[in-house]
Amino acid sequence: MDTNSPHVLTDPSDRPILLTAANAVHYVDLLWPVGLATHMAANAKSPLYGSPVKYASTAGWTLGREKSGVVYFDKFPIVRLTPEQERRVVRIAKVAYRPCCDNSAFFQDCNHGSALLGLLQLGASQGLSEHKLYREALAFNGFWFPDNYVQTALFFEVVRKTRWADVDPKLVLGYDYSALGPWQQNVAARVKAIRGLIPSAPSGGAGCGV
Repeated sequence: MDTNSPHVLTDPSDRPILLTAANAVHYVDLLWPVGLATHMAANAKSPLYGSPVKYASTAGWTLGREKSGVVYFDKFPIVRLTPEQERRVVRIAKVAYRPCCDNSAFFQDCNHGSALLGLLQLGASQGLSEHKLYREALAFNGFWFPDNYVQTALFFEVVRKTRWADVDPKLVLGYDYSALGPWQQNVAARVKAIRGLIPSAPSGGAGCGV
């Protein structure tokens, strides 16, 4: 896929994804409906299933014919998974977080959650191993939340004395280092306490909206 093209959201392509800081936000929008609408048997146990609550992932999706994206949840065979591939996706999604909230990718309450789930579905359908899926998920999270993961990398390098390249992606994506609340305590507070490690910057971060 030609990710530098302005047609990335309109034209089909079978070329590999080349993720960059410039196009990462477009992949949120591309993968969001994939994760939201792809049918999986496990979605019967998703917190979104039958919920009347208007989550950002459903209420925020306004690009279809329906007024709310909840209508599209779990409705289409967009990504076809074998039972083993689906189990792999669900296993990872339940322990993979992103620093915009405290919910896992399986509880896709926002567009980043849906996009992360969609990424796992696509990767598993193409035969990626569990380790590679964790690695890809961390790469996308890193581009979607660069400020957070720069600090996380600094935490491991400076506090844990571990090279970022040597850190297990599964560990980083877990609740302690990627969910918002624990990340603020375990990473941000620790990094901030080290004088001169990072410059002061205005507060803010990636939002969950189109």
